[in-house]
Amino acid sequence: MQTVLRWIWVALLGVFPMAASAQGLTDAQRARIAEDRGMFLDAASTAIAWFGDARGLNGAAVDDYIAAERAARRADVEALIMAADLSADGAVSAAEVARVGPSMTAHARGKLIARHDMADVDANGVVTAAEVSRFAMAEALRLVPDKRASDLRLLLLFDADGDGWVTYAEVRKGIADISA
Repeated sequence: MQTVLRWIWVALLGVFPMAASAQGLTDAQRARIAEDRGMFLDAASTAIAWFGDARGLNGAAVDDYIAAERAARRADVEALIMAADLSADGAVSAAEVARVGPSMTAHARGKLIARHDMADVDANGVVTAAEVSRFAMAEALRLVPDKRASDLRLLLLFDADGDGWVTYAEVRKGIADISA
């Protein structure tokens, strides 16, 4: 899923700079869209299908997606660290991390050690539930920054009828107009 999301962002960002408007595209941007129309349409349709509904994609859908993605990243971080809470006391010690580590893949073990260390704000070797929560929120914001929502909002520029919803048909027509 991360690969597909990265592809969508690359496709969208490669076509539009942040200050662009649908009417104000440069000749170079129009040429890029026209040259790789299929890739852009694939990225747009995927974004609309994943984040929109029967009406298409709107700003609220973008906000919901960002909130859901941040919640998922937060849960991932919390789950990884708290899975080492062998004593079930709501805190994870370095000793617990060391005991759980051998049962994990090298990649997962490395992530656990690094995240435990980064979450341990007071450097006492024990990560409390409060430290995990704060760290998980910070990681979610780092992994899903506000720029991500801004980038996705670029699709909203294709709202030809001004109803606040972008459909695949509107994107397709906008791309066809650019390609003409």
